[in-house]
Amino acid sequence: MLGSSPRFHGILERGNTSPVLMNDKKKIFVVDDNEVNLDLVSRILKIEGYEVFTATSGIEALEKLPSIQPDMFILDHMMPVMDGFELCRRLQSLDGQPRMPIIMLT
Repeated sequence: MLGSSPRFHGILERGNTSPVLMNDKKKIFVVDDNEVNLDLVSRILKIEGYEVFTATSGIEALEKLPSIQPDMFILDHMMPVMDGFELCRRLQSLDGQPRMPIIMLT
């Protein structure tokens, strides 16, 4: 469970007003081909104090990944060309990248 991990302890708990741990903003990478959903999720996360990065496709996400180094992903599961499940598989198979929590949106 996300809340039980020392790295993310308390990050997504309801009412948590301080998601910042060890004096650094946690980076969340949101990937969704629907720009309305992308904007909504991004706004909510920014209000909660997260640093948010976005991509509108799995391919764009993989291209941006090296420069972002996120702490967590939120992926849409239904996207054209590369769906969220395929992106998830590719993220987990990357060499040199630590395992990161991934939330799938439906």
